[in-house]
Amino acid sequence: PDLLGRALVLLLPPAAAAVLFSRTMMRGSRPLRGRGIRFWAATVISCSAVGVYDGFFGPGTGTFFIIALVAISRIPLINATATAKTFNLATNAGALAIFVIAGSLDFAVAAVMAASNVAGNLVGSHYALKHGAPLIRKILFVSLGLLFCYLVWKYYL
Repeated sequence: PDLLGRALVLLLPPAAAAVLFSRTMMRGSRPLRGRGIRFWAATVISCSAVGVYDGFFGPGTGTFFIIALVAISRIPLINATATAKTFNLATNAGALAIFVIAGSLDFAVAAVMAASNVAGNLVGSHYALKHGAPLIRKILFVSLGLLFCYLVWKYYL
């Protein structure tokens, strides 16, 4: 995790630039049809890489799923955000299963965190649908900035 955390500090500025300058980020929601093998291969490879990152490290996984889906798979931001929620749920369910099997789960803490996560997702999804891509883009940029500051503090200071 230390090596990955240090490397992530170098990867976050390009990710923030992608959020800031991507034209795909500002496209509205649209149906996703007619995707070829290149689309599926790029999506599987990029999201698998984010899943490995989530298993080792964790913070910012949803943001990285969104960036991968927008930048690599060319999915509009609203669609990418909704899809990232599903992917993040899948990675969290996998982690939950492993921790339950290992007997390393504090159910009281997990219940509070899960309820808070659901509440935050409901509020966030409501605002994303109401305000669209510009709001999501700002939130992504802020979350990348906060993650960058945290990682610099943790690994370099």
